[in-house]
Amino acid sequence: MSNIPQNTTITNTLIKLGLGQNEAKLYEIMLSMPAATIPTLTQKCGLSRTMLYYVLGNLEAQELVETKKDGKKTVYQVTPPERLESMMAEQEKELARQKSVLGDVMIDLKGIYRMAHNQPGVRFYDGPDGIATVFNIIAKKFRPDTEIISFVKVASSQHTGALGHAVENFVHKRIASNVRTRVLAIDSPDAIILKENDKNALRETRLISTKDLQLDFPGGEILIYDHEIYFVTIDNNLYFAFTVSSPGLAQMLKAFFSAEWLLLS
Repeated sequence: MSNIPQNTTITNTLIKLGLGQNEAKLYEIMLSMPAATIPTLTQKCGLSRTMLYYVLGNLEAQELVETKKDGKKTVYQVTPPERLESMMAEQEKELARQKSVLGDVMIDLKGIYRMAHNQPGVRFYDGPDGIATVFNIIAKKFRPDTEIISFVKVASSQHTGALGHAVENFVHKRIASNVRTRVLAIDSPDAIILKENDKNALRETRLISTKDLQLDFPGGEILIYDHEIYFVTIDNNLYFAFTVSSPGLAQMLKAFFSAEWLLLS
């Protein structure tokens, strides 16, 4: 147990900032000492030499204490208290980095959890930036020699701005990862252009004619990759997307896709 005296507001605050109890109390003692040797500190704080060296080492690692030579003696002194502020700034920066890292995998973590507990997970995204985020999320999941299938009504607005950049990046990453795709596209001039570029895009597109169905619906896409389904709607000023993590629903849509794919062969 530590024999360091006092239990002041300063010490308690330092503990709340992340210092250990011994580190906080020793730091407070050394604040009023311009420089001190090991014998002096041992007498002041009551720690054994072994523990004192350990605590000083921790403070030095955080740049709260520094050493220098005074003749043949080694003396210890605290650095200016402003170091505590920069230490907090570093911790905030590290926390932000950790949040970003966690954010990159949180969707996967939730998906794995919900699958294990038979809970389909749904997440919504709004606006062109939201849809761009969805394409970026899929691209991060790519594994070589896998396949995406999709139902598509091509929208020209899909190829503009940040969304267009995200779609382009998505295609490049898919090709680089050797992820092939099969597409059922509603027949249109844009879909014909899409099909004409199949060879260079690791893609096979088959066109669905709706002239006899008298259907009019917005541009968009349903993508199925593994057990994830991604729904994207693009219609003039209406942009939104949502994702569903459900192995059962994914398998059902894959079956519908395969049936239609065979009919168009």
